[in-house]
Amino acid sequence: MTHIQQHGDGGGIGSLVPPRRREQRRQNRETAILQAAQALMEAQGYDAMTMDDLAARAGISKPTLYQHFPSKEEIAVRAVVQVIRGGREFIESLDSALPAIVRLEKILRRMLEAKFTPGHLPIGPATRTALAPMLRAHPLYQAEFEAMAAAVSEVVEQAKRAGDFRPALPTRPAVQMMFSVLRDSDFEEMVRAGAITPSALAESVVTILLTGMCHKTQSKKMVDDRKNDV
Repeated sequence: MTHIQQHGDGGGIGSLVPPRRREQRRQNRETAILQAAQALMEAQGYDAMTMDDLAARAGISKPTLYQHFPSKEEIAVRAVVQVIRGGREFIESLDSALPAIVRLEKILRRMLEAKFTPGHLPIGPATRTALAPMLRAHPLYQAEFEAMAAAVSEVVEQAKRAGDFRPALPTRPAVQMMFSVLRDSDFEEMVRAGAITPSALAESVVTILLTGMCHKTQSKKMVDDRKNDV
């Protein structure tokens, strides 16, 4: 009997690799595929991306690609979910000792500035392609989006309890408005046209969003603080 047969479950050479290492390799390969998808969707858009492009970008064969994901659509959904999860993890990493309004400002700035960071997949354009119906109906996307919305909503609620935001402000519509503004592709056009820099855009949008939710006294303080920073 050969050495392989003695170890064997009929898996060939691959069966000699410890299960934990095989799982790690699988995870690493899937991460590479999702990173390739994010880069391609940012560079050329979802509609133009092909499985051949993905395989080449990830450095694997197309049959290997299909061993991990059944379709381009599934890869794209997972790539978007990964970006949203990264945003939620950023929120969870913020120091809870910081005032909620300060944390919310950091969250908004991070989301806006990430739109213009090379290698970062903008979520907005992905929701306006042929992928959109599958994306919105996909359980993974729904779960991650709701988790992200819940995390931001909790920060808004804390700001209301601290007296920084108007207590009568309906939280979920406010959060949804933030997401809608952040996804607006017109901002990307403004930056590309040279009408405004990413940092100036982030400053303007964050100020407008937060000032609209604050108590009048807090709104005036925020405006004065911005003037003092200039």
